Amino acid sequence: MSETASSEGIATDVSATLEGGLAAARDARAAGDLPGALAIYAELRVRFSGATEPFRQAAAALTEVRHFEEADMLLEAALEMFPDDAALAAEHARFAQVRRDWPEAAARWDRARARFPDALDPWLGSALCLRDQGLMAEAEAALRQIMTRFPGLPQPWWELGWLVTNQRRLDEALVIWEQLGRVFPEITVAYIGGSTALRYGGRFAEARDLMRRALERFPDDYDILTERAWLSIYLGEAADAAARFAVLRTRFPAQANPSLGLARTLASLGRFDQAEAAYRAGIEAFPWFDPLRQELDELPGLRAAWTPPAEPLSSAASVDAPLDRPAVARSAPIRLAVAGHHLANQISLLFARMIPMRGKVSVQWLNASVPVDRLRARLPERWLDGADAYFEEVMVGEIAVRQGIRSVLPTACQIRTFPTSAMHALWPFQGRDARLVPEPPLYNSGRYFEGDPIAASLTDPTMTDDALFDMYMEQTEAAPIDLDGLYAADRGRWEAADRDSDVRLAAFLDAGFRDRIMFAAPYERGTPIVREVARQLLETPVLREVCDLETALAALDRLTLGWRAEGRALPVHPRVAWHFGLNWWSPDMRYRWQNNDFTFREHIIRYIRWSPWLG
Repeated sequence: MSETASSEGIATDVSATLEGGLAAARDARAAGDLPGALAIYAELRVRFSGATEPFRQAAAALTEVRHFEEADMLLEAALEMFPDDAALAAEHARFAQVRRDWPEAAARWDRARARFPDALDPWLGSALCLRDQGLMAEAEAALRQIMTRFPGLPQPWWELGWLVTNQRRLDEALVIWEQLGRVFPEITVAYIGGSTALRYGGRFAEARDLMRRALERFPDDYDILTERAWLSIYLGEAADAAARFAVLRTRFPAQANPSLGLARTLASLGRFDQAEAAYRAGIEAFPWFDPLRQELDELPGLRAAWTPPAEPLSSAASVDAPLDRPAVARSAPIRLAVAGHHLANQISLLFARMIPMRGKVSVQWLNASVPVDRLRARLPERWLDGADAYFEEVMVGEIAVRQGIRSVLPTACQIRTFPTSAMHALWPFQGRDARLVPEPPLYNSGRYFEGDPIAASLTDPTMTDDALFDMYMEQTEAAPIDLDGLYAADRGRWEAADRDSDVRLAAFLDAGFRDRIMFAAPYERGTPIVREVARQLLETPVLREVCDLETALAALDRLTLGWRAEGRALPVHPRVAWHFGLNWWSPDMRYRWQNNDFTFREHIIRYIRWSPWLG
């Protein structure tokens, strides 16, 4: 998409100043007129030849529509014109980081640090590049060094706070947020980070008190007001959240989150017509904001499955109020241990966040690959010895670890197991690719997480993208694949897993995979699976002592509204989608791959080319 200035130019009253021209370009982008915005940026670069902002904003606009090469070329041209601009050098490096081209990003950050040793951005950007690669220990060490190097600046503090918070090291995180607020009292992120850490720890009453103090100091701050609105959802005050988001949408019309929050809370209240209207209005205003469109697509299913809560949530309800119908009075919360890997971790997070069980159930996730003595060392003293319920994800981790956990559980502990499911029939062309080998430190498990031997055989640099894709489609359409046989094998594995588990999924998967995204990739379970496992585990008797099943299930439905369990998606071949009659599939649908968003065709071409910037 090239930039050409409009033949009529920009109206004089708009472009008399740089600020006026940039505002006109922003208006064009908001109206969906990208060519018009690019034309304005091009003319601004001529009229205001000493300004870098037209370069930056034009690159951002191109990035939004995934014209990455043009955006990168524009930033490189700007850097040649302004070699002494540290912020521009950082923007150039950050662009490679956003594209997940880690070697190039590291090289650019190194050059920026060497060229501008006294500027914060190159140092901070380099640390965040480590974080984005998953190198958390290295990123944390770098951030702590930056805090020493730039003691008067708050940014390294809050980046460290978010890193530690997202690792669920919540006590450490709260100390960092408190110190940040004390050293930099005008920094609102200290309150937001503190509230988030308290929410993650289930300490909702403290989070509400913290946000009350924040609003007393910063009554008009958008971020504080937004965090308080989201907090209402976690407090179970959906009506209050809807009211707050409605006000925010009016007060801050350029922000997308209030539209998402309003639509989501209306849906959680069962007001589906209003929710749909809010989603559609948000999509019209923010067509680039994917969560709005994704949740609108899920709305019909939510409406069909909707059951009103037994006792509607009240915005005046106290977060510390007792549950309505406890069958057993306990002096301490029920202890629930959940052992396994990714699925077990998701289940533990859901149970820890369920409002009707708040303060009544203490949940701990146990990594089934970590020795038992190390697991116990991380828990409160003798916590596991007094567990009331133990949920185990079967066939993951180390057998010795699972046996070791069970050996210390009390006799009265209620034990339930749930399966780890996979599906291969939707991705029948996966297989060995000799290129798929560990490439540390960038791709420790290989560049792609599933191989495709047909695509691997087509690596011809002289062919065009169209020719490569056409050849791939011809060969895959002609491949002798028994899709029904593959599905029968999947179904057999599900049934075998059911025989070894208390939770049963085979019938659920068989009945639903055509209508809902049960799997985003062979081993990437979608939200419906996680929700169904949680639903069956909620029937555990000890949990029903503190909350009746109907109330708990209604809370689970509200908690998973808009939530996406899968982390990355593998595109489904059209031949497969048509064979199985996948109702959720469409030829042009996009699939989330970390920070990228690809169609089937885009993914195949990048895989054939073995694009190095995919993480």
